[in-house]
Amino acid sequence: MLEHREHVTSVHTASVAVQTQEEEQHADVSASDHYVVHLPLYEGPIHLLLHLIEKRQMEITTISLVAVTCQYLEYLRHYELQESLPLAAMSEFVAVAARLLFIKSQSLLPHIAREQEETGVERAATMAEELQRHLIEYKVARDVAHHLHERVEAGLQSHSRSSVVAGIEEHLAWTPPRLTGMDAQILARTFQLLLELKAKDEAHSSELMPVARVRVSERISEIRSRLEEASVVLLSDVLEHETSRLVSIVTFIAILELWKWQRVDVIQESLMGPIALTHGALWHETWQELVDD
Repeated sequence: MLEHREHVTSVHTASVAVQTQEEEQHADVSASDHYVVHLPLYEGPIHLLLHLIEKRQMEITTISLVAVTCQYLEYLRHYELQESLPLAAMSEFVAVAARLLFIKSQSLLPHIAREQEETGVERAATMAEELQRHLIEYKVARDVAHHLHERVEAGLQSHSRSSVVAGIEEHLAWTPPRLTGMDAQILARTFQLLLELKAKDEAHSSELMPVARVRVSERISEIRSRLEEASVVLLSDVLEHETSRLVSIVTFIAILELWKWQRVDVIQESLMGPIALTHGALWHETWQELVDD
């Protein structure tokens, strides 16, 4: 009991120390940092919990992932009411929680044979090292993102190349205006609005200019009728009065279908010459399966 209390005290002390260090390094915290985890052995932001696991100051088996997940869902419900979900924080939480769940499941699953116990321990250690590597990569990416954010805030988001042309430095020093008051939620709503406007324009255009509707079976029937009247039919005659690109495409598909089933033969005697249709080897076979949709 005394050892357990000392462990809790050491973890809490380490949490406070690391939290102070993190706050000094990152004064401008993201939305995920406002999410506070409440556990028997830990209470603080999610990124600090990751830091403790990374430093092996807390065992993963002492963490209730169910409690962490439930608390995070409650945290998201607050943003749902404001219609401003923190997308970046959500993706960060899902990625880290998935890794923690996998590591914990590996450490809790029983082993089948005694001789496999050592292998299981090694595998758990390997997975713990892999998690630590991912956490280090996450920390590096977080630091880089923080640095890039500082550059954007300072107006350093563009880089110019040196030039020997006189007076070019003034033009290269120009910095494009920054988007202010914008976030992922605003951009998402704007994109959704553009999609709705585009859909309305397409619906309005379809009312003004109705699109020709034609089926492959209809074009097959027409080609068959022409070949019943004449043994040879030019493709140019079939498309002579057609102005719709869609009808032309469907006609070509119908010809390819008839050619495939050997109902017609396609003849072109010279390059870029006229294309002619004539009776195929199976012309007199049944056409029912070709004209039925």
